[in-house]
Amino acid sequence: MGATEIVFVFVIYLLFFGAKGIPSLAKTIGKATYQFREARSDIQREIMSSAKDITDSAKEVRNEIENAAQLAQRQAKKAQDTLEKSVKPTPAEPTEPEVKEPINPLTPSDSISSSGVKKEDPISETPESGKDDQPST
Repeated sequence: MGATEIVFVFVIYLLFFGAKGIPSLAKTIGKATYQFREARSDIQREIMSSAKDITDSAKEVRNEIENAAQLAQRQAKKAQDTLEKSVKPTPAEPTEPEVKEPINPLTPSDSISSSGVKKEDPISETPESGKDDQPST
C-alpha cells in the first residue's frame, strides 16, 4: 500500500468510528504488523532449513559416491595386481622365418643367358613379310 492509500483508509475510519477508535486501530495495525513479520521470519527459517537439509543430503550422497568410487578403484587395482601375478608373461619363442620359393617370371619356352638377361627368340623378332618393305603412302 502506498502512503495515499493509507491516508485514505485512515480518513474513512475516522468518519465511521470517530477519534475514540484511533487507539484501537493503532493497536490492531501493530498486532497485524508483528504477526506479518513473525510469519515472514518463520517462512524464511523454514526455507533456509529445507535448503540446508537438501545441501546436507547432497553432500552425503556425493561422499557416498566418492567412497564407492574409491572402493571400486581399490578393488580394480587389487584384481589387476592379482591377475598380473597369476599370469606370468612368457618370453616369445623365436620362430624360423618362412622360406618362400622364388617366383619364376619366365615361361618354359624362354631362355636366360649367362648374364641373367632374357634372350628373345630370333624368329619372333623378324618382321612380318612385306610390312616393312613397303613405303607408307
